[in-house]
Amino acid sequence: MSLPRRRPTIVAILVLSLATASTSGAMAQQPAVRAPSPADKALAEALFLDGRKRMDAGEIAEACPKFAESHRLDPSAGTLLNLAVCHAKEGRTASAWVEFKEAAALSEAAGKPDRAVYGRKRAAELEAELSRLQITVTATLPGMVLRLDGATLSAVAAVGTGMPVDPGEHTLEGVAPGKKTWSERVMIAPGPATKVVVVPALEDEPAVALPVPSETARGPTASGPQGQAGRAGGATSRGGASGAGTGVAGRGDASGKGDARGRGGAGQGGGAQGSGGSGGSEGSGDERAGTLRTLGFVAGGVGVVGLGLGAAFGLVTFGHASEASKACNPGDVACGAERQEAYDSGKITGVVSTVAFGAGVAGLGAGLALLLLSRPTAPAARKGRLWVTPEIGPGGTQVTVGGLW
Repeated sequence: MSLPRRRPTIVAILVLSLATASTSGAMAQQPAVRAPSPADKALAEALFLDGRKRMDAGEIAEACPKFAESHRLDPSAGTLLNLAVCHAKEGRTASAWVEFKEAAALSEAAGKPDRAVYGRKRAAELEAELSRLQITVTATLPGMVLRLDGATLSAVAAVGTGMPVDPGEHTLEGVAPGKKTWSERVMIAPGPATKVVVVPALEDEPAVALPVPSETARGPTASGPQGQAGRAGGATSRGGASGAGTGVAGRGDASGKGDARGRGGAGQGGGAQGSGGSGGSEGSGDERAGTLRTLGFVAGGVGVVGLGLGAAFGLVTFGHASEASKACNPGDVACGAERQEAYDSGKITGVVSTVAFGAGVAGLGAGLALLLLSRPTAPAARKGRLWVTPEIGPGGTQVTVGGLW
């Protein structure tokens, strides 16, 4: 059925009848809206006629948008009734049901009882064929809302009420502060039928992981053997498979236990590698010992070479000294020159011998010290220190070896 538009020339104020809790009714006036311009009216009339033509030709999908746009530009009861008829033919029973009821109220307010009767009759017929969606919420949360096809519904008001919806696919969402958004596609069958959808308890949003502070942010690193012991414990706790502590440099023992003031190594680290000083510090300790051992052998080799050169030049010096001290016959000028040359050469080789011998002793001493430091020791014994001080002077060469235990 197609109904004429019959739009009045004067814009009327529409009055809707609102039901109240008592038996009496109250009349409410709609807010004033902008009056359509002449261009809006002309376009609305053209769209209405095009929609009538397409609906008469059976082109329902093309006709409905024409009626909808015409009613938006210049609202009228006749256009809304035609839109309701179009939606009913299209199978959108819920939309048509609402539009018939609204068109009946508009027609009655405009003094057109025939259209009002027709609208109420068609609405009653469609009400028996409606498809409904009933929502059940497992756990209602503060601030929770439901969205049906993007339109927001009150979670409290919508729950348990069979809402008329058009048949077809719809998207239902549940949203609440601090919770993950729940979403489900719902297929509504042609009515009469009721689809029940249960909204589960919404899951919590994942906690935001805090950034782990870097070594620089924790403060300056302690130096010396005691600080190294604390760092060894801390590194081990972090290296474990499930270590719970974080290493902090300080005066801690090798077990990695320390206090909050930075005087310990790390928290007790669990996991496959155990806790405290075992684990990661062993690998770094072995590498350091190997390096010290290699340097010790190199320094010892240099020392041996130095001693050898010192001894060789010492023997040469003794030869020059013997040559310079021999007696010469009176008037033997050549003999005097040879003695002077031997004396000068002896001074040079003597200095070389002294320097080489001193370097050799220093090299041997340093090599010995490095080899001693490369020996594996318990973490608690790393507090000891050993030093070697070579001294070379005109009066001789000496090496001082000292230690703190």
